[in-house]
Amino acid sequence: MGNFSVNRWTRLSPRAGGIDVTHVIDLAEIPTQKALSESGLTNAPQGDVLGRMRDTLAARFAPGLVLTVDHVQVPLRVVRSTLDFSPGVADLPTARLTLTCEADVPKAGEASVVFSDTNFEGRAGWKEVVAAAGPGATLLASNVPPTDRSRQLTEYPIDPAEPPSEVTTATLRVRFGGGRGR
Repeated sequence: MGNFSVNRWTRLSPRAGGIDVTHVIDLAEIPTQKALSESGLTNAPQGDVLGRMRDTLAARFAPGLVLTVDHVQVPLRVVRSTLDFSPGVADLPTARLTLTCEADVPKAGEASVVFSDTNFEGRAGWKEVVAAAGPGATLLASNVPPTDRSRQLTEYPIDPAEPPSEVTTATLRVRFGGGRGR
């Protein structure tokens, strides 16, 4: 996708009692260098320094994930986060931040769910959102598919005629409490 890209991928999983959100940010070489520099680092960190950088990035990007249920914003809690570095072009690292979040939805019945990733607006990169119901919820309608094209940002389509995904929002109709659906 290029040395300047910031690629994002999100999976929404409505379930009984809430919604699970997995969000991946894949930073190419130049944005990784910027993140390292902002943390006062020149190389990919390890140990406690890696943990501090992971927590700083999670705190920066989690608020940009906006979830509403029936037009009311519901808070997302980061329950787990990981930060991994891989070798990139010219011996520069790339970074991959994964946020596992949860939102409580203490209601049963149908609800309108809207998600928006407001991080890196206008930035070049792959942007993908998928949705599939978990236990105790049924996905009645969705404007995003249940499966992804990029395998969580690990494989991009190689056909140059196939445009990159540009999806940063999703609108779902969910029935909470009752079976598992689409």
